[in-house]
Amino acid sequence: MGTYFEGKITYRVSLSGPEAHPYKRMLPERHTLWLSQRGARTLVESQLFQQSIIFDAWEAKTYMLTDSGSYMVPPQLPYVVKVLRGAETKMIAGYPCRKYTVTLCVPRSNTPLEQTLWVAPALLPTAPLHPGAAGLYLYAGIPGYPLQVESAVSPDADLVLTLTAERITPECVPMEPTQLPPNTYLLPFNPRTDSPLRKQAGN
Repeated sequence: MGTYFEGKITYRVSLSGPEAHPYKRMLPERHTLWLSQRGARTLVESQLFQQSIIFDAWEAKTYMLTDSGSYMVPPQLPYVVKVLRGAETKMIAGYPCRKYTVTLCVPRSNTPLEQTLWVAPALLPTAPLHPGAAGLYLYAGIPGYPLQVESAVSPDADLVLTLTAERITPECVPMEPTQLPPNTYLLPFNPRTDSPLRKQAGN
């Protein structure tokens, strides 16, 4: 049984595959996550863009803050086809982790995606975060929080995005991470055009 975790996790980010080179400049060097009793916030920064995603579990709302605007994101969770619990374990950032393989059916795609998660059962999110929320890698039936994620970027591209936790700092939440900046104006969100990765790639 794990303990409820509130604090900060910093991940190193890498991209691999034969098609990775054109996307290297967009890739953030760090992916930072804050977890609190109310929800979570992720922050990714690259040479070309900065993006935060805020998950307010109490209000059941998700927001995306980018250089080009702020959006309220409608719920659109991937459908989990299969979760396979592996026998392998390893240590990441001082925590024992177990391997899980997740097969997802992504909206608007007929090709499933696979993710490999290394999950620390000792770390449990405090807030009731929704399984499948983008950027959190939480799925029903997997206890704990993932400290390493290997995820296919899309069914059509031979690219694997890997996040590996480098530092875990309990109780390091300097502000309520679900709080929106003052005077934030929310725009309608279109997933086909408002993804920073799609914009920078020219799609």
